Amino acid sequence: MLAERLNLLVVFVCCLAIGNGFKLHADGCPCSDPSYCKQVTAPYRKEVLGYAVNLTNYRQFNWTKLTTVVVYESSIKEIGVEFVCLAHKHTTRVLIATSISQDDLLSATKRTANIQYYFKLATLYYMDGANIDIELATKSFELRNAFTDYVKETKETYSASYPNSFVVTDVFWLPNIYHDVWAIANYSDFLFIMAYDEQAAMLPPCVAKANSPLLRTRIGAELFKAVGIPGHKLVLGLPWYGYLYECEKLDMDRWCYIDREENHCTQTVGSEIAYQDIRNIIPRAIDGKQWSFLYQSPYLTYQGTNTTNQIWFDDARSLRLKYDLADELDLRGVGVWTLDSLNYDNSSDPSTKKMWEALPDYV
Repeated sequence: MLAERLNLLVVFVCCLAIGNGFKLHADGCPCSDPSYCKQVTAPYRKEVLGYAVNLTNYRQFNWTKLTTVVVYESSIKEIGVEFVCLAHKHTTRVLIATSISQDDLLSATKRTANIQYYFKLATLYYMDGANIDIELATKSFELRNAFTDYVKETKETYSASYPNSFVVTDVFWLPNIYHDVWAIANYSDFLFIMAYDEQAAMLPPCVAKANSPLLRTRIGAELFKAVGIPGHKLVLGLPWYGYLYECEKLDMDRWCYIDREENHCTQTVGSEIAYQDIRNIIPRAIDGKQWSFLYQSPYLTYQGTNTTNQIWFDDARSLRLKYDLADELDLRGVGVWTLDSLNYDNSSDPSTKKMWEALPDYV
């Protein structure tokens, strides 16, 4: 009798945690089909990975394109298992995004506690693994090694209970001292190359430039392969957003000269802007949307209230060039930051459909 009461209590607590009006089926799974509570067991395949920070419009994602989606704790707690049920219906993996401070990263005890916390959350919501996005910017080898240990322990934790689970680690757009890319590639199912924010340290002149220029993106991806990371361990992550700059001066050739941050040029003097918001500004562009043959990226210039502004961004045309690059280099696939950046409220906006259609058809 005691065992039966304990089982009922577990079911009750599970229902409270999952919430969102879902009812447990006989086997305890809240999905309409119990198989949707099982981890995706698809064999090796090319990847289209998308980050979803805000799950408000997730039903309007093109699920026929996606193989993996990364979600965040606050969003999955708000939406609940319904999101995972829909993803698994389309054989799409769902990974929980993990986060840890640099101080906690240096403590083996705190690393383990952090990994266990996200592992339990992933288990509760029937997810398929974890995405590690810890953007170290330090020359400390102690911190670098602690990060490697964190990736290793994360993979071991998930694999011990779920052999089909995935662990994906995010890395900067080119190999650098901040990450032991060989080790973390070995412990991860694949690396997500963040091929954006590539102008964090601009070369002269100090002018607005593309967020993800094709040549620089190619160099970064090729360097990963050159240092020994195989293509099947690399996914090329690309931006569905751009950067808005305030021009200190705009010359006759439309070069937008920008302010310096301390003693160097950097895109951080600009501000990130989602593709859907860029679309709203295009009609205000001084000479329409322009194309840079140097960067293989679009840009536009417009007059603000008291300023002249320039936006560099990616659209279906520029992204398709980089999706093709991933195929040319025989990478594992491509990814998007973020799926939330499009206009899902206006069905008459053709740009949303074009952005999804530009993604490769790997599924």
